[in-house]
Amino acid sequence: MSDHLLFVGTYSQRGSKGIYAIRVASDTGAMTIIGETPANNASFLCLSPDARYLFAVSETGERPDGKRGGAVVSYAVQGSNLKQLSEQPVEGTYTCHVACSPNGRWLVASNYGDGTHAAVPVGADGVLGRPADIVTNPGKPGPNQKGGHAHSATFSKDGKFVYACDLGLDRVCVYRLDDKTGKMTLASAAAAPPGAGPRHFAVHPRLAAAYAINELNSTVTTFSRNPSTGALTTKQ
Repeated sequence: MSDHLLFVGTYSQRGSKGIYAIRVASDTGAMTIIGETPANNASFLCLSPDARYLFAVSETGERPDGKRGGAVVSYAVQGSNLKQLSEQPVEGTYTCHVACSPNGRWLVASNYGDGTHAAVPVGADGVLGRPADIVTNPGKPGPNQKGGHAHSATFSKDGKFVYACDLGLDRVCVYRLDDKTGKMTLASAAAAPPGAGPRHFAVHPRLAAAYAINELNSTVTTFSRNPSTGALTTKQ
């Protein structure tokens, strides 16, 4: 059995260096740090579908250059080493999540501080372009919330829909993503219980089902999912 390679993102605090490459032994599960890449609050990572590129958020209210907002960063994966290719501001603060489309052409970055999601084009060389579209989730704040807090965006398997969790609004918004332009159009939305705080989302790989994990009340909501329209119906 061959060992596994794991990339771990961290906040840049308490001596953290940024992104760590870790070898996981297949026979014992033992983990060994084998590489470090400096990064600014790389609190969430994702790989391109072909694993050639790694994308990280920079979860900040202000970037190192003094400009407002968070960003997404792209790297070329060279074994256990990462080579930075580009950094793209996404016009929002505290970028906490990034997801890559199934065809590898788009990222959707979620800005916790602003309640927005940005569609960012990915070049064939892994270089990121300026956001093609930025959307703000609609809805009224939940209990003890002052506004929206976009916490994640998850693609459907076919890449047609993006499921956007908003912790502040207690909603999962369903967007259609235009693969040519990157425009995100609101198709529907599903409500979580008041005060639930939906954070991350998962689409079942085979069944017409999906799930949201709710941070604030420590629950999971089960939805039935319409594959044609993307619409969600609460089941449990």
